[in-house]
Amino acid sequence: MKLPDRVELPRTKLVLGVDPDTQATGLALCSKDKVLIVGLASIERYKARGLNATTGMCNLLGYTIRTHFRNADQIVIEFPQHYGVRGRANPNNLMLLAAVSGAAAGAGYSDVTLTRPGEWKGQVPKAIHHRRILEHYGWEFKDNGKKKVPTPIVPDDVKIVGDVPAGRWKEIVDAMGLCKWALQ
Repeated sequence: MKLPDRVELPRTKLVLGVDPDTQATGLALCSKDKVLIVGLASIERYKARGLNATTGMCNLLGYTIRTHFRNADQIVIEFPQHYGVRGRANPNNLMLLAAVSGAAAGAGYSDVTLTRPGEWKGQVPKAIHHRRILEHYGWEFKDNGKKKVPTPIVPDDVKIVGDVPAGRWKEIVDAMGLCKWALQ
């Protein structure tokens, strides 16, 4: 009996979730039930605003994805949405945010999914949604009260890329949520 030249072994699908922002973009590389790498691409220390901030974030994000998150099979990126409600979001700011989403989409992946916030997280309050995401991946967290976002306790086997201030974990947990949504 002749053996095949090449045997394809089943492989776990890896998804890179990206929660874009012009100042601090959250990233998470996950399988269906495990988070492997998390990170924050941040330009906050430069105090850039507007188009300068967006340009800086696009450059940093592309570099960060290609350097630290290149093993994903798919990239899932939140795409901004204007809800048409006065006072909620300036449409010009949403255009800048869309450019950051586009930079992530152009980072070299052939399987790119853009999703609007309501598609992947619905209308669930952020604090509740974050608890569900952290529980799904088996992470412990510090509960900061019913209406406040919980603070994750990162497992020792998860690699962290970049410095993540306590107040910026919400971007990373959203990126984890994008992975969870894509892998359902």
